[in-house]
Amino acid sequence: QEWMLLVPARHIFVLMGFLGLVNVYTLRVSLSVAIVAMVRHTEYPPVAAVGNLSSASEMQTQCLPRNPQLMEQANVTSVGLGHSATTFDWDSSVQGLVLGSFFYGYILTVIPGGVLAEQFGPKWLIGGGILITSVLSLLIPLAANLHHLAVVAIRILQGLAEGVTFPAMHCMISLWTPITSRSRVVSIIQAGSDVGAVVAMIGSGLLADSGFLGGWPSIFYVFGLFGILWFFTWCFLVYDTPMGHPRISTKELDYILSNQGSEQAELKKKVPWRKVLLSAAVWSGLLSHFGFNWIHYIFLTEMPTYLTSVLRYDLGSNGLLSAIPNILGALFSCLGSVISDCLRKRHSMSITTNRKVFNSIGVLVPGLFLLLVPTAGCNGFWNMVLLSAAGALHGMGHSGFMAAYIDMAPDFAGTLLGISNIGGSIPGFAIPSLLGWLVKDEGFLAQWAAFFYIGSVIAILTALEFVLFGSADLQSWGLGLVNVSVVKYGASSSRASSPPTDLPRVPPKCTDLEVDLPL
Repeated sequence: QEWMLLVPARHIFVLMGFLGLVNVYTLRVSLSVAIVAMVRHTEYPPVAAVGNLSSASEMQTQCLPRNPQLMEQANVTSVGLGHSATTFDWDSSVQGLVLGSFFYGYILTVIPGGVLAEQFGPKWLIGGGILITSVLSLLIPLAANLHHLAVVAIRILQGLAEGVTFPAMHCMISLWTPITSRSRVVSIIQAGSDVGAVVAMIGSGLLADSGFLGGWPSIFYVFGLFGILWFFTWCFLVYDTPMGHPRISTKELDYILSNQGSEQAELKKKVPWRKVLLSAAVWSGLLSHFGFNWIHYIFLTEMPTYLTSVLRYDLGSNGLLSAIPNILGALFSCLGSVISDCLRKRHSMSITTNRKVFNSIGVLVPGLFLLLVPTAGCNGFWNMVLLSAAGALHGMGHSGFMAAYIDMAPDFAGTLLGISNIGGSIPGFAIPSLLGWLVKDEGFLAQWAAFFYIGSVIAILTALEFVLFGSADLQSWGLGLVNVSVVKYGASSSRASSPPTDLPRVPPKCTDLEVDLPL
């Protein structure tokens, strides 16, 4: 245990929290690549050359395969990709149902997750959610061989389990992190979701193409086992609170607690539900979250299928190319937050204008790029340029409506984000269903063009409504905490003192995220 005393307990939590969200996203996103190898793809004689579209008639054609070996399969009715032993005759509608089913469960637990974490502690909620999702991942290959509805059932259960992880992690960050380092800790841990998406895209493509453990089944085995391994490490190394950690040093405990304030209030939030639900700014943020995630889930759930069924990339290339927009999005997200904070510190514009500018960059501009994607036709280079540009600028949208909730109602930011995430979850199942309805003949350019046009219109309209109705100004109901007790912490004290009669109003710990100092 000596090494544990050398490494601060809060740093171990940050590392394990980061790896936890990596697992959350590998388990969520991996099916998007795996399904490309799981399904037999109907082929038609490729009569369109690789290049830009020159006429409307070419919109009814398919692109030429980029792999010479696939050219020999051009006139075959049904083919499988990768080195998988088993593939399935799932049409676009079935694929859409399978891909979207995760979010039918996810949407039900995004709000209860935060409440349960506050009542029973976040550690086991986070760990249990990821463990259940990981174990269920091991069952997907078996379920797929039984029936596609068996896969749907498992994905719904995975969504229910994962829905609690993000709000519970947010709760745990507030318990473990000093005020002066919360901005950096939140950024590091949340970066795990972006890294997880990249790992899922690249790793799934390589595993499916390798033939290891039957090809695509290895994706679910490998990521499921990693999640289980993470769970046992999490159980041993991480605790709900610094006060409950048996190996934390007195010096570190005092540092954490003293930098959370000498008095730590237990706060009871009385949410002004009527005012919240009648607020135009709240509903504007929800609609913007819907448009933001519509773009987000195009990259996560449908881009791998587009690269293979339309642009005809092999699985290995698919995984690498699908990861590019996500990598750029993560980098531009960090860049956008720095620029936004810099503008705010210099008072270059009002906070509402600041949020609207970055929301427009992250939603409206990517929507315009999606509008141009069909014009690239079969040209892989220009398709990737447009999709990568959309993904990069999309990352800057994190400094838009999401940050506005903290600005407008710091005492109820968690509640507002939970409400907003309902709108943000809808694209997760709506997009695959829409694509299954639109794309009847796999790989036809016109049908995919309609899909991109619809996505573009949704992104542009939701961005414009935020410009008109969005706000980051502090709302009259945005500060409404009632203090019920106070816990005093000293160098060696762990018990609550009697609460004083006159208590200061204390803002919630989890929303003080703007100070950026070392951990």
